[in-house]
Amino acid sequence: MALAATGLAFLALVVLSCPATAAAGIGDWRADQIRQAEEEFASVKVLSRQPLYLADSFPDGAKGLLIGGYPPRTAWFLPPGTPSATQEHYNSYCFSEALVLAQTQDSQSVLTSDDRAILTRTRLKVLDVIKAPPALAAGDQIAVVRFGGEVLDHGERLRVRDDGWSDFSPGHVYLLKLQSVQGRGMDHYFSLIYRETAFADLRLVREWDEFAAGTPYGDVKTELLSLPNRYACPPPR
Repeated sequence: MALAATGLAFLALVVLSCPATAAAGIGDWRADQIRQAEEEFASVKVLSRQPLYLADSFPDGAKGLLIGGYPPRTAWFLPPGTPSATQEHYNSYCFSEALVLAQTQDSQSVLTSDDRAILTRTRLKVLDVIKAPPALAAGDQIAVVRFGGEVLDHGERLRVRDDGWSDFSPGHVYLLKLQSVQGRGMDHYFSLIYRETAFADLRLVREWDEFAAGTPYGDVKTELLSLPNRYACPPPR
């Protein structure tokens, strides 16, 4: 049976931060952290209507869910005539709690307790910070939890992907745009609407937010950091 896109419109990231001075960095994904992540993702209703064992199959036989259709981002309209690229860059900077360049270390995927979704946790090292709260700095380790991934459970391959899924292979470098969620008893970020983007030799692998493929990271950072000097970001809600 061919797998059909669901039309769901969400990509989610949860990021747990850990100071670089921790003796062993970020440890294994604990059961209480997995339950917390399940609560976060359940709150945005990004779930299959049935257990993944009963879902349609991908062409290679894995069963699961393909997500497509992203919602429009929050907009803050700049003066008439402002180039669209400037508006995109403004949105990236002003509507993100953190913008960080990070290198992947390893990943772990788990099936949720109701068998209707998969969450993947990736540990990364922050290489550089464009924007972040004071507690997050270059050299820190972070753990990014995303909706999606692949698991082998009771001999069955189960998969959840969106149309822009990145494998986060070890050693690869990504720019992450993140938003904060407070009051959960730990430092973390949560984003529903932004995609990560990959770099190779510190150049963009593909077009991203109207930055052309091949743009050096330094140019991306310089442009994004220049925005608050040209246009005031809206006050926090």
